[in-house]
Amino acid sequence: MQLLYAVTVGVGTGNGRNEYELTVDTVTNLTWLQCKPCSPAVPQSKPAFDPSASLTFHNVTGTSELCQPPYKATADGLCGFRLKVQRRGLLPLSVQGLLFIDNFTMDGEPLEYRPFFGCSHSTRRFENGGKYAGVFTLEAHHRGLAQFSYCLVGGETSRQGFLRFGADVPHRPAGHMTTTRILPALHTDEPEYYVGLVGVSLGARRLDAIRPETLARRADGEGGCVVDLGPPVMVMVQEAYGVVEEALWSELERHGRSGWGSGVATASACGRRRRPGGASRRCCSTSPRRRRCWCSRLSSSS
Repeated sequence: MQLLYAVTVGVGTGNGRNEYELTVDTVTNLTWLQCKPCSPAVPQSKPAFDPSASLTFHNVTGTSELCQPPYKATADGLCGFRLKVQRRGLLPLSVQGLLFIDNFTMDGEPLEYRPFFGCSHSTRRFENGGKYAGVFTLEAHHRGLAQFSYCLVGGETSRQGFLRFGADVPHRPAGHMTTTRILPALHTDEPEYYVGLVGVSLGARRLDAIRPETLARRADGEGGCVVDLGPPVMVMVQEAYGVVEEALWSELERHGRSGWGSGVATASACGRRRRPGGASRRCCSTSPRRRRCWCSRLSSSS
């Protein structure tokens, strides 16, 4: 299951204007939506955005100062993009298209912080539930948002969360809120937000078997903990996951609740192992190339 958070944005002007729901993301580096023509395309609740019908639409050219890596000039003089996003347990999202400039609004207010967007003319493996038109990114890239805040509610409620930008962001959190420092970027083009996860606790007990260096980000860019709004669970490297699983299993046994321990399919290989006495559990093993921990939604505090 993938629980998606979304925002409604208005795109275009004149007869070409329409409102679209875009999923909110913090790990991709471009806000994009499906545009006509799009082949292959992923089904969505509304027709794809038609650039030819918007009075204010224009493409970013290949010679524009906006067309900088990772974007490239195309053979016909426009500026193209290609995104490939890999999430644990899912096939990679693949999006290809052209950069464009047009009116983007949220609650009737223009989004002036971002100079361009992506028009996808080829979309593969976008897990949108047959509804969402694209992705609205809150990425940390230098062309991204200068300041924003959010409050996201769980999928079991009909309440709405919120996004705030710029001057609308509260300067001080409310008394019941705490904040976590975002780590400085190691590279100017990295879109992710890293936080300093130093340990994991089960209840009030710190799991000391998880070494802080297992979760830390190294100077070469490997490792670390990324805040990601996409996955419905927190994903971590096998060394740390094994400690959490053992601790949770022991806690269940201590309360006479033997049976399944932690069992979330977050990895490439999932099997079953048996504890002494015959009870079985599910164990997920990972061998990620990049030893990185993904902090889903608001679970980034340590």
